[in-house]
Amino acid sequence: MQALIFAAGVSRRLAGYLEGKPKCLLSFAGKTLLERHMANLARYGVGRVTVVTGYLADTIERGYAAFPGLAIRFARNDRFREGSILSMIRGLETAGPDDLLLMDADVLYEPEVLGRLVRAKGCAFLLDETAAETGEEMMLGARDGLVRTIARRVGADWDEVGEGVGFFRVTRELAPRLLAIAREHSAAGETSLEYEAALDILLREHPAGYAKVGDLAWTEIDFPADVERAAREILPRVLAAERT
Repeated sequence: MQALIFAAGVSRRLAGYLEGKPKCLLSFAGKTLLERHMANLARYGVGRVTVVTGYLADTIERGYAAFPGLAIRFARNDRFREGSILSMIRGLETAGPDDLLLMDADVLYEPEVLGRLVRAKGCAFLLDETAAETGEEMMLGARDGLVRTIARRVGADWDEVGEGVGFFRVTRELAPRLLAIAREHSAAGETSLEYEAALDILLREHPAGYAKVGDLAWTEIDFPADVERAAREILPRVLAAERT
């Protein structure tokens, strides 16, 4: 198994916090988001990591070319100002057919969040059943124990609805199909799409399992309020979990 971390994007909304750095280098208690990802991957025995870079790629690649217990490589998305579906294509092309953990870089979380995905079987998502649909977050709709759709609005006609953490697991058998779907979007000129558009098609063809994480601390960081909440509410639980 290997991890594929998406760290290519520009975050204009957090410019005041980033001081000219990529969002994945936002630091909490002396550790960047990317450093924590790598530490957690090493903790759970995921030894190979591909990081998709774009915005300020040199800064990331110089600072994180090596990490204890990990073999790290980089894939550049030079079209990082377009949709994240292009980062998915670059990452999947570089990783090749393998069991993959695909991860957004802008998440602060307790290590056990990742642990539940590592221990999952087959294709799987992480679902926070405590989150309400607002139209901003990516939501998952599950029926008969399987995730069948991912979108910003999925409605209530599901056995279970929850926010997707931004991490998911794809098997080596289905990784080529996911890449093919993403390439089809790109070939059609749909390069502004988020990668979830490709995932949604895959889920309609091959529903996936999921693990609930509503009892764990995590947050995606998109807005200034997310940074404040991460430092105030999430970080203390992350630090406590990291000490165990």
